[in-house]
Amino acid sequence: MHTWYVFGPILVAWVVVLVILGLTRENFPASPTSERIAGAISVILVVLAIASAVYQGATEEKDESGGEGAALVR
Repeated sequence: MHTWYVFGPILVAWVVVLVILGLTRENFPASPTSERIAGAISVILVVLAIASAVYQGATEEKDESGGEGAALVR
């Protein structure tokens, strides 16, 4: 299973939630603790999304048979 397809949408949903909360609440985040928590969750999700994309790219099988994606050489 491709973990990018799990962590990518979770990161997008988190960003949408933060944007909605930031636009609708004047004092968001309300305290320094909640600011740190939101920042930590954001950093963790970004690291997971990047790591899963790198892992997926490193472990995917290469198509060396010259299939559809092969360049046309003349």
